Amino acid sequence: MRQQVEDFVQHLRVVRGLSPHTLAAYESDLHQMVAFLEGAGLDDLSAVTTRTLRAFLASLGETAASTRARKLSAVRVFFDWVAEDRGDDRNPARALATPRKGHKLPHVLSAGEADQLAEPALRPATLRKAILQARDAVLVELLYGSGLRVSECVGLDIAQVDLKTGEVRVVGKGNKERVVPLSEAAVDAVHQWLEVRPLLEPTAAQALVLNARGGRLTARSAARLLKARGLNAGVNKDVHPHALRHSFATHLLQGGADLRSIQEMLGHASLSTTQKYTHLTTDSLLSVHRRCHPRGDADAADDEGDDR
Repeated sequence: MRQQVEDFVQHLRVVRGLSPHTLAAYESDLHQMVAFLEGAGLDDLSAVTTRTLRAFLASLGETAASTRARKLSAVRVFFDWVAEDRGDDRNPARALATPRKGHKLPHVLSAGEADQLAEPALRPATLRKAILQARDAVLVELLYGSGLRVSECVGLDIAQVDLKTGEVRVVGKGNKERVVPLSEAAVDAVHQWLEVRPLLEPTAAQALVLNARGGRLTARSAARLLKARGLNAGVNKDVHPHALRHSFATHLLQGGADLRSIQEMLGHASLSTTQKYTHLTTDSLLSVHRRCHPRGDADAADDEGDDR
């Protein structure tokens, strides 16, 4: 069974071109399932039933619904592949209901907090710190100003950024390419960064954003740098790359952008993925109504009714 998992992951890598992060998640989830099956005395996938897989999901305990849904999705796709290879359509995972996920999204920055993050109050004490602050400004402008995924951002080469047209050519999930507009602030930030970038003596000649040693910056390091920048800027929220991407989409929607345009800029394959931002905006409107309108607070309305 473990070899079948490896063959399946290789199929996803070669045929579907999934990202390394997605491949690692599939591999981890499926090996976890195989370990459960082996512990139950099963060594043949054809003997796996819907009840067996339901027991596997139950064994995950208090795992978040979103995590269980992801694991079930991996199992479904895997058994589809197994059935196709076997020459039938029997997939025991298809009868299982997907765990219901909430609409919780990461913290979204306000426009003021985004400005704080883009232009921190602290002035760099040394030339080296000024260089790295210019680099960090590019991260903020690409993640919040253009809504890039952190993996897309750190994977950018200089040649993918066109400062004349104000566009960046991004290779996203599934090796799909899209063109995303750059704000004027982003163009300025990249200009300033490229002027001082050579001072780091780059070893990653093509990479747009570099680490302090001149190599290509990693996604993990980018997250760490943004958290530190948020603290230094006085932003009292968890500042991380995905929160900036969510802020980008939410602020566009609140500003009147249509979902299709936001979908295209984010690189979502399905509009339903983009629609989750409408829930956040609706929740925000509901909160404002309850807080500000005379009839918005149900408890207050009941109290007034008691006085009449």
